[in-house]
Amino acid sequence: MGVAAGVTLVGAVSREPGVVKAGLRSGAAVFLAEAVTWTLKPTVGRSRPYQDSSQYDFDSFGGRLSFPSGHSTAAFALATVYSDAIDHPVATVGFYALAAAVSWSRLNDDEHWLSDVAAGAIIGTAAGKIVDGKWRIFGLRPPTVLVAGGRVSLVFGLGDGRRR
Repeated sequence: MGVAAGVTLVGAVSREPGVVKAGLRSGAAVFLAEAVTWTLKPTVGRSRPYQDSSQYDFDSFGGRLSFPSGHSTAAFALATVYSDAIDHPVATVGFYALAAAVSWSRLNDDEHWLSDVAAGAIIGTAAGKIVDGKWRIFGLRPPTVLVAGGRVSLVFGLGDGRRR
């Protein structure tokens, strides 16, 4: 969330509404992705590589929190939102390369199995696409940034947005 807050602050100070919007959306994407991740982690109960030599060791609600990787989830959520905001091939490659590097570091440090980081990448990318409005699920519209009375809010809506 620190990256999202920093981008939002830079956008506010520089009076760039597009940057503020990207910062707020990235925060919403990370929040959504992490909510899914932290619902799955205790439910799945997978052990980390340094805890057990078997990637098939599961103990639901037993305190094991390997699957999915939270770092990968957050990294891919940020990469997706910023890539969509900039919409340039070089930026897209750069953001996703950084997210992949974060995921690789989790494997290298023996914190996660390959499937943990792959699931994190999928969840993070999906959260970013949902928040950006590229994908829809359950009729949820992408968040709208509202600025009123010195407050900035992110509001989600349902449906197609048309009045009936």
